[in-house]
Amino acid sequence: MSRVDPSELARAHFEEQLKRLDLGKDDIAKQSLDELARSLRDINNLIGNPISLGIFRIGGGSDQSLLVTKTEVTAEIGPLPLLLERRKEIEGRIQQLDAESRVAAIQEEIGEVEDTRKKEELEEDLRAAKAERDRLHAQISDAEQRREEEEAVTRREQSRMEVQARRAEIYQSWLARESMASLIGGILLLAFGVALIVAMFTGTAVANILGNAFLLVLGYFFGQSTT
Repeated sequence: MSRVDPSELARAHFEEQLKRLDLGKDDIAKQSLDELARSLRDINNLIGNPISLGIFRIGGGSDQSLLVTKTEVTAEIGPLPLLLERRKEIEGRIQQLDAESRVAAIQEEIGEVEDTRKKEELEEDLRAAKAERDRLHAQISDAEQRREEEEAVTRREQSRMEVQARRAEIYQSWLARESMASLIGGILLLAFGVALIVAMFTGTAVANILGNAFLLVLGYFFGQSTT
């Protein structure tokens, strides 16, 4: 069974708690400036007291996906990393809405101004405000893309480690079935067999002890098979 990364389990666990407080990722994306200001205050309070959301504990059994309260614990993960990330998202969203509000306000003011010089100044301000708004949009988008790429790298690394772990388990199970004597005997049998074949084709005289050793090891394997 594939093991799930404990940090991902912890993140999902604490994300559910934040959703109940209207501090979920989707909630932040829909909130107004006033609601974001309240969310920023709430998230700062949680950062000051992260234990209020509890601790995510991972048990020490073979299934690492279980949240446990037993004494046997292999990992304890708190909500602080997610809280700090969520505060950064809220602050970025506030800056983004501020920039959009400024663009809308300047556009409205341009429609009410008749003085040509003043209108040109406002249009220059509008271009600067739009550039700042677009910069914030790109910054948030880049941050989200980097986070997704980091998560993808983490998943690939975890998958690679799981494959290696499965291979190690296969090797260990095979070694557990085969005795050390069988392994050594197999290596000796192969070495003696190669030596005898080479001696036969090259016309080299073979010492009796080598031939006897080959027959002895071969007899051992026949005995093992019979047993």
